[in-house]
Amino acid sequence: MAEQDAVVAAEQAATDPVENSENPKGKLNGLLIILVPAMLLSGGLGGWLSYTQYPVIAQVTYNMSGGEKANSNEPIEFGEFMELSNIVVNPYDSDGRRLLMVSLGLETSEGSILESVTAREMVVRDTIIKILGNRTVDQLASIEERSALKSEIRKAVNGIVSEDGEINRLYFTQYVLQ
Repeated sequence: MAEQDAVVAAEQAATDPVENSENPKGKLNGLLIILVPAMLLSGGLGGWLSYTQYPVIAQVTYNMSGGEKANSNEPIEFGEFMELSNIVVNPYDSDGRRLLMVSLGLETSEGSILESVTAREMVVRDTIIKILGNRTVDQLASIEERSALKSEIRKAVNGIVSEDGEINRLYFTQYVLQ
């Protein structure tokens, strides 16, 4: 019986300190079980968002800087403006069920160029309609494609008024795709 009491006392001595004192190892394991999946999930979600949304974020940043590297110390110099409003186009391969309505702002440093655009407005509008009408709905809906589209339209308009100067910047003041 004394041996049995000694074995029971030894077992209690071995288990009592664990039960009576805080178990830092057990709390650490509990925290790790919660923190590790949370960190992996947040890191994975952040990586996924960065990977899938990077082109959109880059394009918005590029457009907000005027398409050029902006220097915060230098003021932005604007020229003279003209707007071509309500250009309506049926996108390529839409069978007339979809439409794009755009208004464009043209900026130049020389006012005579805007007079030239006004004098040739029908040709300019027709050229813009041809360029936009050769794009599919997916191309017109893509934000990444808009910068290239602006550049192409600007070059085409400059081709029409080239003897008088050039359009420096082109802005979409309205862009509705339905």
